[in-house]
Amino acid sequence: MALQPERTINGSFGEVRDQDGLWLANVQEINYRIVIDRRDISRSGTRRMGYKAMGTSGEGTMRGFKVTSMFLERVGAVMRDDGARQFVGQLMVKLADPEALGVERVLLKAVKFWEFSGGFQVGELVEEEIPFTFEDIDYPSVIRGDMLRPASAV
Repeated sequence: MALQPERTINGSFGEVRDQDGLWLANVQEINYRIVIDRRDISRSGTRRMGYKAMGTSGEGTMRGFKVTSMFLERVGAVMRDDGARQFVGQLMVKLADPEALGVERVLLKAVKFWEFSGGFQVGELVEEEIPFTFEDIDYPSVIRGDMLRPASAV
């Protein structure tokens, strides 16, 4: 039996919420990745390289329509000379396609925004692209199940 196409996840049902639970409804795309830093290990008796995990890092980008000045304030605060601290928060990323095998929630912790670009173009919608890093991750719910079972058989 082949993959059941209705089990693939449609990103239209994704949500991003901030540390206060505010739905960032203007976010149209979020990408995040965990990078495991490694060291190459040369070994005697083989030509194959081995690897040793040495540390981890998390980074990502959010893109969406500009609706408020929230990210300008969060990123720009560090540039001011009034002693403002860098924003540190968290993001909850949720995928909840009704035809999927479940709901995935990923909590990105110790999120820091590192860059903000402003501006506009006449006749175009204004979008923001905000790069960020995170220092920890949790996944309160993950998707498991039989991707070969048709939705009608559940």
